Amino acid sequence: ALEPLSRKKLLDIGCGNGFFAYHAAQKGAQIDAFDNAAMISIAKEHFSHPAIHYRAQDGTTIFPYSDQNFDYVCANLVLMDIAELDKLLSETKRVLKQSGKVLLSILHPSFTPPVGKFRRGLLGRIHQNYAYFHLTNYFTPPAVSLKQSFGKDLPATTYYHRTLSEYAHLFHQSGLKITDILEPRPDADFIEKYPQ
Repeated sequence: ALEPLSRKKLLDIGCGNGFFAYHAAQKGAQIDAFDNAAMISIAKEHFSHPAIHYRAQDGTTIFPYSDQNFDYVCANLVLMDIAELDKLLSETKRVLKQSGKVLLSILHPSFTPPVGKFRRGLLGRIHQNYAYFHLTNYFTPPAVSLKQSFGKDLPATTYYHRTLSEYAHLFHQSGLKITDILEPRPDADFIEKYPQ
């Protein structure tokens, strides 16, 4: 989705441990990446690269970059951890070049606790084919939930449930145009191995 990367400027919002930024830098991109101070410390230790500039930054404040600065802006599994997305999305739009692209990934809101969870039930305890997925409160956002921390001495992240419609509305409101939605699909080998 983000090709070519050579000599392109990329902003990685919520870069985590730096894995994505590092691989983009290896393909020739110039990267600015930010996250909280604890994650930036981990990123610098494990995925340092001369083409990456890591910064501790809050994604809900004004970004420290000039207008129309980046060819690509990415936020990988970040949006559902942000209480108020308005500022993050408007700043994303501001720093993106007019011909630029934004790649955002989220956990599908149907499949994240407390909205949905797998249940085994009595038959499911006997045979996995009887396990099922129980979905509740999709259109009535439940209370904020805490997710597990990504490492020792790191605070747990908070999950904020939004429907796909809410995400689309927020993107439109910020001036971002949705051009494609991609959902992962199991390939034939996976289906053959796990037909259930």
